[in-house]
Amino acid sequence: MSQASIKYAAAALCAAITEHAALCEDDPENAPMIAPLTGKIHELVRKYGTALRDISGWSNPLLGIPKETPVSDSDLVEEIGDDPTERCWVSVVDQHALFVNDPDALVNHAEERIGEKFETVVEALLALLSADGWKPEAYPGQVIESDWRSTDACIG
Repeated sequence: MSQASIKYAAAALCAAITEHAALCEDDPENAPMIAPLTGKIHELVRKYGTALRDISGWSNPLLGIPKETPVSDSDLVEEIGDDPTERCWVSVVDQHALFVNDPDALVNHAEERIGEKFETVVEALLALLSADGWKPEAYPGQVIESDWRSTDACIG
């Protein structure tokens, strides 16, 4: 890898953020276009961090940024309008990247929990998600280890 690869990763990330910003500003109700860009930005943040670590030894400054203050209910009411009881459309995208430390144990847990046979780890994870919501901390032992998580939401 050359020194230019950090700059290339940064430029690609900036371009994706600029594209996301333009769509959110110009066509904020276009969820089918905006949501995939969120995933692309997350991927490019990770690639930027990998380039930084591999070339310079520095860690990614864009990961693990604490929130300044949590969003209050009053902020949400202002965002959706005067009538907080009015029906509104909300999109929530919650992404997880995981290490499955013991694929067989995870599949066995899913089969016992769901009562079906699963061919792959992905099938087992999706079945557990469907049955339980998302509760990897409830899985036995150290079967799953979280690598990263990101959540994005918008009201349209």
